[in-house]
Amino acid sequence: MQNQEQVYYSARPTRLARLHVYAFGLLLMIGPVFLYLIKPSFTSMELLGTVTIAGLIAWFLGFIGFILIMREEWRRLTTKYTITDMRILRQDGILRKTTQYVMFNKLERIQVEQGLLDRVLGIGDILLDTGDDFVVLHGIRDPRKVEMGIAKTLAQHR
Repeated sequence: MQNQEQVYYSARPTRLARLHVYAFGLLLMIGPVFLYLIKPSFTSMELLGTVTIAGLIAWFLGFIGFILIMREEWRRLTTKYTITDMRILRQDGILRKTTQYVMFNKLERIQVEQGLLDRVLGIGDILLDTGDDFVVLHGIRDPRKVEMGIAKTLAQHR
């Protein structure tokens, strides 16, 4: 960013936007433990001495759940949204960095997308349209407030 730019808003996507992935990953991690507590005979078939088939399945499911959670957390931590007085930026990645930005003088349309659960949780996506291209800010907390801030700044540039 240039030195004369003033930052109005800087954030990362909220975890609530991908709550279903976090919940599924956690379920995969703790599900086999609950299954064992409910039905201990589930692990009765031995495969390699003390390791059972059910034990291997439980470890595999737990590992898959861990990978799902870590992948979502990696995506969230490597995505950053910044709104300045001149432009709106979306930065993704660490090793392979991708930066998208929209100058306020090129912005034609702002659209907020929220489903029913998104409205209950107070999150949503903001679509910024320039006519030729668009930038999507996923998982924004309080998107209507951010939209109003963008609209006010946009009005100053017109």
